[in-house]
Amino acid sequence: MTPAKEVEGTFSTSLDTLQHEWIITPAGLVTRITVRLDVNGETGWQLTDDNGEIRCGGIDFHAPAAPIRLLLDASVLEVFVGNREALTSRVYTVKHGTTSFHVQVEGGRAAMDSWALMPISPDRLVS
Repeated sequence: MTPAKEVEGTFSTSLDTLQHEWIITPAGLVTRITVRLDVNGETGWQLTDDNGEIRCGGIDFHAPAAPIRLLLDASVLEVFVGNREALTSRVYTVKHGTTSFHVQVEGGRAAMDSWALMPISPDRLVS
């Protein structure tokens, strides 16, 4: 696990592995947090927490302000919001070397923990 980063504004990184976990925790009152996966510069997946109003694809719901936890395992992205709501997405477009992870925090700061996950076996298909 890497030490928590403080995010104020925008944080972006290229992904060197497609097995990764992030936990984004608002530090006090935050207006909006947007989390996005881009592939070749195009948005492949996005979630927005706008003061507890969550939007992801065609899904909208309310959740309390709490951590957003994301687990990327090849083409599967699991997201847990507010320690009680869960979303699962297939993101077939993600590829090694072409995928980037972005977090944008508006109206405050957030702490972000991040670490790479280990495959369950060396011969697992994770293209």
